[in-house]
Amino acid sequence: MEAILGSISEYLVASLVVFVILFLIVAYFFTGKKFSDTIRGFFLVIASLIYSPFMYFQKSLLAVAHFRLKEAIENEGERQYLLVRFLTSLQALLAIIVIAMIASGSIKAWNSLLPPKQAREENSRLEKSLEDQETQFTKLNPEVSTMENNWTNNKQDLIKSYRNEQDMKVTKANNDNSSIEQQVSNAATSPYFLQIKRYLDQNQNQYYVARYDNIKKEALDYIKNQETPSDIKNLLNTYVENWHLVMVYKFEQSSFTEEQYRSKIQPEYAEKKITLANIERQIADTKAQLKYIQPMIKYNVTTFILFLFGTLLTALLFIWCVGLIIELLWLGVDIAGNVNRIRTLKQNT
Repeated sequence: MEAILGSISEYLVASLVVFVILFLIVAYFFTGKKFSDTIRGFFLVIASLIYSPFMYFQKSLLAVAHFRLKEAIENEGERQYLLVRFLTSLQALLAIIVIAMIASGSIKAWNSLLPPKQAREENSRLEKSLEDQETQFTKLNPEVSTMENNWTNNKQDLIKSYRNEQDMKVTKANNDNSSIEQQVSNAATSPYFLQIKRYLDQNQNQYYVARYDNIKKEALDYIKNQETPSDIKNLLNTYVENWHLVMVYKFEQSSFTEEQYRSKIQPEYAEKKITLANIERQIADTKAQLKYIQPMIKYNVTTFILFLFGTLLTALLFIWCVGLIIELLWLGVDIAGNVNRIRTLKQNT
């Protein structure tokens, strides 16, 4: 038996075709002229297996609807009084259970149609994130492009303009320091100033800007710790700041590359360029995640149909099984009632 069932399941389509052909041949051979009626009757029998449970379901509901308390009181004399009440209750219970099965199956079928909740929430989050990232990209990309085009087309002019601006600052710083030297040289704090000037002059030639920063800090700290009037301290601080500006500019002129000039002329470019690249990478990652999750959020129509079909099939089988049992019990009640009436008639005659 297992071998036969296994063969049928393995070659289902072929088995169905062979079955239909053999059935038609056998039906024609044994029925002859009534072949068409046989085929029609066969399909009606199959259809009755499907609609009969629904007819019985309707019958059960009607039996409950026609039940009256008055009739129950009038029939109290029946020997199968409780059994009749019990069978009627079974029919009502059958209707309730079938409706509950269909409702539960429909909910399960609907849930199977929808994508998983976690996948839907993740897809919504990714779509919102992608929208925000594309908005940031759309806003930042023109700014970076404008900076790049401006640098590409006007690089030399921008560098020249920056140098001219720095030349003006350096000239002003040198003039201010000359004025400060004259003011401080006649003051009582002249020795402090000379020490600072000597220290700065000794450290004019450095190989990196950070060293000038350290020298400036050391000089400012020295001035801070001296007991001198505040106005003199302010002049000395200004002197050190101007010296630092001049030294840094000279260092830039002697060693700066175009990219270093660019970092001064377009200080926000590097950060915006990195941010733009990060956003592009995030957009690519988000799109890849969306592409991965898209198949998970499709409506599963096949599973939905299978769940509905399974629910209806289960309801049909349940009505068949329980309905047959109830009808057998009703048959017992009818037989008992007929026997009781026959006995009563014999006693009266």
